[in-house]
Amino acid sequence: MTTAVNALAPTQISSLTTTSVVAISTATLALLSASQIAALASTQIPVLTTVQIRALATSQITALGTIQVAAINTTDVVALTATEIKVLGTGQIGAFVTSQICVLTSTQSAGLALSQLNALTTLQMGALTTTQMVNLTTTQYASLSGNQVAALTTTQAAILKTTIIAALTSTQVAALTSKEINAFTTTQMVNFTTTQVKALSTTQVRGISSTQLGSLTVAQISSFTTTELAAMSTGLILGLSSTEISAFSTTQVVALNTTQYNALGSIQISGLTSTQIVTLDPLTLAKLTTRQLQGMTTMTVAALTSDQMLSITTTQLSGLQTTQIAALGTTQVSVLPR
Repeated sequence: MTTAVNALAPTQISSLTTTSVVAISTATLALLSASQIAALASTQIPVLTTVQIRALATSQITALGTIQVAAINTTDVVALTATEIKVLGTGQIGAFVTSQICVLTSTQSAGLALSQLNALTTLQMGALTTTQMVNLTTTQYASLSGNQVAALTTTQAAILKTTIIAALTSTQVAALTSKEINAFTTTQMVNFTTTQVKALSTTQVRGISSTQLGSLTVAQISSFTTTELAAMSTGLILGLSSTEISAFSTTQVVALNTTQYNALGSIQISGLTSTQIVTLDPLTLAKLTTRQLQGMTTMTVAALTSDQMLSITTTQLSGLQTTQIAALGTTQVSVLPR
């Protein structure tokens, strides 16, 4: 049998029945040349047993064409040894169908070379299971292209390790879709670096939920650009805590528009510091509700400029609390409407 099979020409190999293919011993299979292996038809490949698959030499594995690779049954894919997986070319890796991709073991997926991982199509990326995703290393993630990152499902995005999040490159961060960002947990969100936060586009910022925004650290909040802040919806602004608002630079305070300020609650307004309040446009201050003004601390009220005091309406003034009125200085009182 061994001699007979080894003597077959490639065209004859492809003519073997599936029964004959299954009957080939591992010893005989190991002696087949690369050209003979490459001649196996796509209908013959699926019938190879796991024992036969494991018996293939690396030179035989690399001889498989993309159509043959796509024809390997899922049981045999799982049976591929770490060595066999490592020798697969990028073209072969890219030929795996999604049903083959999702059955790769944690060991197999974690053992993929960077070039192999880069060869995965966006469709294949989306087929990776959460278990496979969790077992990929930081180095492997760092090698992913922007298109591959953008292809991740929301389920995959939600299980990325915090160390992976912090290690995402600027290209990868820019590739994140608003849906992926919205899928991140608050634990993942706090692991974005300030550089990454600054790199977010306005579309990505709009993908952040109010809960996610409220979970960010003071350092992260301080790193938002004025363009990013201006892109935040009123619903998103509501997620800011008074502590986060206190962390705003004066430039950030000025960047918020009247509509955004009108959306803030009194507790959020209480976060404004004396340094911040003096940069607030008097016209914006004039549009704050009595309820919002009541949230200002006495120190903030005492810091209001003459121009800001002039913008305050009698309705707003009448709504100020006794302690706030008492905090006003003589210069402030002198410009109030009589």
